[in-house]
Amino acid sequence: MTFSPDGTLLASAAVEPVLKLGGRVWHVPSARLLREFKGHITWVHGLAFTPDGRTLATGSTDGTILLWNVTTGQELLGLARPGLMVGSLRFSPDGERLAAGVLRRFGATGSIELWRAPSLAEMAAREQIRQAEQSR
Repeated sequence: MTFSPDGTLLASAAVEPVLKLGGRVWHVPSARLLREFKGHITWVHGLAFTPDGRTLATGSTDGTILLWNVTTGQELLGLARPGLMVGSLRFSPDGERLAAGVLRRFGATGSIELWRAPSLAEMAAREQIRQAEQSR
């Protein structure tokens, strides 16, 4: 689960069949479901709002990261990472970068990947972070 930056929205994912495919966004003051996001094949583990709260990123054990328009529910962009499971997501404070914690499907090797938002273009710093994590 994660709150939007202004605290009025809460994004959630669970193991129920409908939620395996995406996530839900709730309006906190009214406790009302605003939107369901469906687009993943397996469970969603990572959820992150952009600093302006307009976009939600979801990451799944199917290796995909999807960006959603919170207001319309439209999928804005998708990124497939075959052989990886996305465990956590976080946007930088300026919203220019998205960090993803990923794990190889059949191994214990994990890494942090950095992507330019909103294009999800790969950043060169990704390799530096992976090497730093492996040297711990």
